Amino acid sequence: MHTFLFKYLVFGPINSRRLGRSLGVNILPKEHKFCNFDCVYCEHGENSEELSKIDFPSVEEIIEELLLKSQMLSDRAIEIDTISFTGNGEPTLHPQFEEIVYAVKNIRDLIFPSAKIAVLNNASMLDQSSVQNALEVADYSICKLDAGDEASFLIINRPKGDIRLKNIIRNLKRNKETLIIQSLFFKGINDNTDIGNSSEEHLQSYFKQLEEIQPKNVMLYSLDKSSPFKDLEALKLTELKKIAQQINALGISASVA
Repeated sequence: MHTFLFKYLVFGPINSRRLGRSLGVNILPKEHKFCNFDCVYCEHGENSEELSKIDFPSVEEIIEELLLKSQMLSDRAIEIDTISFTGNGEPTLHPQFEEIVYAVKNIRDLIFPSAKIAVLNNASMLDQSSVQNALEVADYSICKLDAGDEASFLIINRPKGDIRLKNIIRNLKRNKETLIIQSLFFKGINDNTDIGNSSEEHLQSYFKQLEEIQPKNVMLYSLDKSSPFKDLEALKLTELKKIAQQINALGISASVA
């Protein structure tokens, strides 16, 4: 399977359908993925290192690169809509995540005061006080939710350790003020097992979770057609729009990214 890694700590800006002109911040290693999930569809491939043996980029490195990039864009009169924490895995795993978010906010306030700060994450660390403090500074906490039941969660997201869907749901309910759910739907087979999450049975369990969580918004998307994921198939736009309509009928705002 083809994999993709961000080679810089700061990249873009890119034009995002979800976040406008977005400047990306990757606070994880540039050489490999680092995540406590191993989602079957992940464009970064599988974790190749022990989670305890990672050499993280320093706060100073990240902030220096962001400041240089931001100043360059400002000098060219290029505006930014969003500064997005994303990258090669799960950003909230960085041991200095809180400090980094506060430093990024200071740069945002100085150079791009109208820009929003978004943190794309898998919700596994939302029970940590330092992560909660950091997300109070962010404008959007965009959290992954691809499964509506425990068995599907284990098959699709393949979490490390004892992370379970019930923990994720509890974390999502705890952090609703800036919460946006991001869900990837697909069809497919892995190891002779149907792992798609777009069947009616799966959707009904997923909808029940959304009703319990009551997020601010739900963003739906599917596999990038340019990514050659073996035996996984993207949903058609019409299929995603139908799911969005069903979510809207629950009184929850949903859109297709």
